[in-house]
Amino acid sequence: MQISAASGWYINNILHDGPPDAITGTGLEQRVWLSPQEQFQKTLQIDYALNPNFDPTTITSYLAQLYLVGDSTETVIFGTLSPTVTQAPASQTANVGNQVTFSVAVTGRQPLTYQWLFNGQSIAGATTASLTLNSVVVANSGGYSVTVGNAFGYATSASAYLGVLAVDTTQPCYLMTVTPLPAKQSGMNNLAVVTHGWIPRWDNPSEAAWITGTANAIQANVPSDWQVEPYWWGDKANVFLADKSFDNAKNIGTQIGRQIVEQGWQRVHLIGHSSGAALIQSAADAIRSGAPSTVIQTTFLDPYFRSDYSGLSWFGRNADWSDGYDAYNFWTDQLGSVILKPDLTYGVLANAYNVDVTWVDPNKKLTPILCPSSTADSTPNFCGTSATSSHGWPIDFYSNSVVNTLSSCAVGFGFPLSDEGGGWNNRANYPVGLSPVVLCGQTAAAQNKLPLNSGPQLQISVLPYGTSGTGVNLLGAGGFSLNTTSSQQSPQANAKIGGAAPMDSSSTNATGTPSWLAVGVTITNPINFVQFDSSFTDTNAALGLLTVYWNTNQIGTVDESVVPPGVQTYRFFLPVNVTSGLYVLGFRLDSFSNTTSSIMVTNVTTGFVGVTQPTTLGISQGAGGVPILQLTGASNFTYSVQSSTDLVNWVPMGVVANTNCTVFFGDPDWTNYSARFYRVLLP
Repeated sequence: MQISAASGWYINNILHDGPPDAITGTGLEQRVWLSPQEQFQKTLQIDYALNPNFDPTTITSYLAQLYLVGDSTETVIFGTLSPTVTQAPASQTANVGNQVTFSVAVTGRQPLTYQWLFNGQSIAGATTASLTLNSVVVANSGGYSVTVGNAFGYATSASAYLGVLAVDTTQPCYLMTVTPLPAKQSGMNNLAVVTHGWIPRWDNPSEAAWITGTANAIQANVPSDWQVEPYWWGDKANVFLADKSFDNAKNIGTQIGRQIVEQGWQRVHLIGHSSGAALIQSAADAIRSGAPSTVIQTTFLDPYFRSDYSGLSWFGRNADWSDGYDAYNFWTDQLGSVILKPDLTYGVLANAYNVDVTWVDPNKKLTPILCPSSTADSTPNFCGTSATSSHGWPIDFYSNSVVNTLSSCAVGFGFPLSDEGGGWNNRANYPVGLSPVVLCGQTAAAQNKLPLNSGPQLQISVLPYGTSGTGVNLLGAGGFSLNTTSSQQSPQANAKIGGAAPMDSSSTNATGTPSWLAVGVTITNPINFVQFDSSFTDTNAALGLLTVYWNTNQIGTVDESVVPPGVQTYRFFLPVNVTSGLYVLGFRLDSFSNTTSSIMVTNVTTGFVGVTQPTTLGISQGAGGVPILQLTGASNFTYSVQSSTDLVNWVPMGVVANTNCTVFFGDPDWTNYSARFYRVLLP
């Protein structure tokens, strides 16, 4: 039988108005909806006899939806042929021991099959329309989804997150222990220390052996009462993320600074590269606190600022004078270090004399600066030249300055400006906090710093939260305190020097459980860090460790043995950028001595460092066939433009400054290529 293609509900080949629920029937019926949006241009062949062997796949158009009704006492079977998830499982939080149920709503031709998944893996026996978890534990935290199928296809729901409001106390925690400096030699009054920075997990740790060569060169060129030591902390520097090495260096530096105070040096010069800048800066902080009369100089060699740029305002504090030597390079400045943020080692240190040594590098690379315009009739042209060097060049620069092998335009900088190098009395001629002095060239096309946005303070007592049985007190809506004790000897007492001090279940409090608080946080805007203020509130003899978790990932620690007294602000970055969803933020306090450890945490917030505006690159043809490129993206950033002839091999074409969200620029070399492709690197 033929059904025409007019829009509406067809019941036994008769067109009706209104929804199917408003149309009554007393016998077997066949209903077909023809959508006005689909505008069928042909007839639909239908077998409406409703015999038991009716095969809906014989419908000649997949754009129709079939609805069958039994007798007047049966329910309408309402659904498409293949499964469609109409309501995905909902995210939820739960306390340990609670029962949790996930459910899903689906349309589709019966019979339907179900398979529930946990973090993408099938759950054995979970094959019904709902999933119930009895007596949940922290290990149940994660993403739950379900795949629904029938004879005509499959559909998988979006994942729902279960946040179990607890902290996994079976995971071990570690106090930071460090290799000490060598003993103070007889007749020595002054100390210089040279240290390295981040060593990526995929690099060979021995590559930082330059510190020994540089220290030896300095020792050979200083007065006899100076002791020069290389400091190696490779076991804590050889990590996956630069921020982790920065945080490790900060903790190590505090302990080294305290040792320097105990040794009783008169003058101290601390030299650090990359994230080693955090080590020498925290050492300077500790020295100034413990021995205020000690004369301190800090020297930063292409210092790593951390991904929140906290080093810019911190490096150089508590020094009597400080100097920094930067080289503008691709990986840490143009592209960013691992997490793709610009100028992570190039910028103005607020408390140091800043020097740009990029152009001194004999192996520097030169890149043209393209002339931008606010209109599409741009004339292709170059407006200057930008130089890039390497992250390691400032090391070579400073080493060369010790033995006086720099080019003439750079003579007098580096080691000659140091105390032991003879330039200390001239430091007033080299003011701190100014834009870098560019040696032998012109200023690099550097970036503005990425914006930092913090969200509102989390209201802990209002959000869903869970706590340990003891040791937790809420402080109003937005703060809390953790308290824990231990009757065990500190693992540091027996720890191998240079190694980590492990915590086992017997080294916590009398119950064997650290104190902890976990809170469920619903995210609706992009975030990539957690920030809070905290202060240890116990005696100096305590050894506490605060560990912070995002879901089950450890994102940072606060070690009582190395942090300065009073309230400190901490910012820990998440493993990945988060845009939406439900997550669990956890705080755990362990004690490593027989003295009570307690900490207060307030002003807990989440936030985002970076640019969220998308970047686009378009192209049009200008006068004379000249290609005009249109860049739209975040303003006041410098973008690197690359070109290719095969979409595989990309080479730098130039850099362009985007000062007005949208800029136009041309390609002066376009006539040299039969085909050319373009792309830009995000700031």
